[in-house]
Amino acid sequence: MKLQDGFGGLGWPLGPRQMLRLAGALVFVWGRDGLRVMGPEGPLSPGETGTLARALEPVLREETRGKSSVEAQVRLEKPVRGGTWYQCAGLRRSDGRLAGLLRDTTAEQMERQRLLEQSHRDWLTGLWNRQGMSQRVEDTLAEEGRAALLMVDMDNFKEVNDSRGHLEGDRVLTFTAQLLRELFPCPAHVGRAGGDEFLILLPGAGASDACRAGRTFCRALRERAPARGLGRVSCSVGIAVAPEEGEDFEGLFHVADQAMYRAKERGKDICCR
Repeated sequence: MKLQDGFGGLGWPLGPRQMLRLAGALVFVWGRDGLRVMGPEGPLSPGETGTLARALEPVLREETRGKSSVEAQVRLEKPVRGGTWYQCAGLRRSDGRLAGLLRDTTAEQMERQRLLEQSHRDWLTGLWNRQGMSQRVEDTLAEEGRAALLMVDMDNFKEVNDSRGHLEGDRVLTFTAQLLRELFPCPAHVGRAGGDEFLILLPGAGASDACRAGRTFCRALRERAPARGLGRVSCSVGIAVAPEEGEDFEGLFHVADQAMYRAKERGKDICCR
């Protein structure tokens, strides 16, 4: 394949190699004879072309039905020329084949993901915030179909703020967050719903697993807080299990919240369904 084959008849003012270097792009031609791809220095290796073809060809088939152009993002199974995300833009040629550019957008995608994750993190503890946990629940239920959501509410937290100050209250919250991370590593997810409320998501867990996890956390918080100079600290935990008690974040959150209030009514420092 000559480089001009991809650009021929499209009327771009720059020479093809200049265009590719300027755009940091690859040129492609796709038709019944398959996908051919070339960079500024020549054609891609068969392995690189194969990686691109597996990701790109299904998109091109779907997006070009009845159309003369295509524009789409594709994600590769492994990097090609350093990139794992490419923006594809192409036009239908007179011979029926599609020709266009593949621009590496990996850095842009990574920055977008970083900003999105940052917006889903709690400013004080670094845990997922409520929005972030909502996304974790939706993703987990889509993949696993089963999970348990635990609502953790600190007991008598207002008294800590009132008697010892808000800085001491923040120390209690950050300690609680650290303990959650320690006791519930990946694949579990932990977050702060707001104020003194925390969330634990256990993918694939049933009611017995969730109850055991809730009791474990209550005991660990009660026993370890004094050693950190935080005095007596305890929590009440409510549990909701999907799909029996909810099939989305809001439904599970409501059920777990109600169960947590039952734990408060029964004397606090316990776990309830």
